[in-house]
Formats: sequence, structure tokens, C-alpha cells
Amino acid sequence: MPKILNLKQVWRDCIESCSDCHNVCVETAAYSLQQGGELSDAKHIAILYDCIDICQASINSMSRGSELANKICATCGNICEICANHCDMFDDSKVKDCARVCRECAAQCREMAAVSV
Repeated sequence: MPKILNLKQVWRDCIESCSDCHNVCVETAAYSLQQGGELSDAKHIAILYDCIDICQASINSMSRGSELANKICATCGNICEICANHCDMFDDSKVKDCARVCRECAAQCREMAAVSV
């Protein structure tokens, strides 16, 4: 029984982390476009939107109890880490905060990916 409860907690934590990351990336993309300059670079915006999309896909797969949720979360973890590394290249506190949230999500997704569904 504790294993089942632990699995449910891992799922809940990962859904929450993916939701936070999704929301912060949406806010950061809008902020970056408003700021202009290097922050509005197409590559930067595309990476943020890739992270947004995979976080939503992870949330959807976990919410419906997909047998592939752990595989989708593994990919999400990788993309969140890429997004975090990219955001860290900018000298902007809001974008660096996005990097932090992406790293937290990457860690949660890796934990989710490691559990058997």
C-alpha cells in the first residue's frame, strides 16, 4: 500500500511541477517578447514554447493515467533542462527564475520517469 501512495504522490508532485513550469514559461515568453532585443530572439521563444508544449503533454498523459506517462516525462525532463540552460545564458532575473523552475520540473520529471507505471 505505501508504494501505491508514494506513486500517487510522485504523480501529483510531477503534475504540479509541470504546471508551474508551463505557466512560468508562458509568462517568460510574453515578458521576453515585450522586452525585445536578444530576449525576443526566435530561438529563445521557440525553446520556451517547446518546454510549454511538453509540460502540457506530460500533464495530460499523467492526468489520464497513460501507460506512456513515464516516457513522456523523461522527454519533458530533458527539454526542461535544455530550456533551463538556455535561459541561464541571459542576464535577466525573470528569465533566470524561469531557468530555476525548469530545473525543478526536470528533476520531478526524472523522478516520475524512474517509477513503473
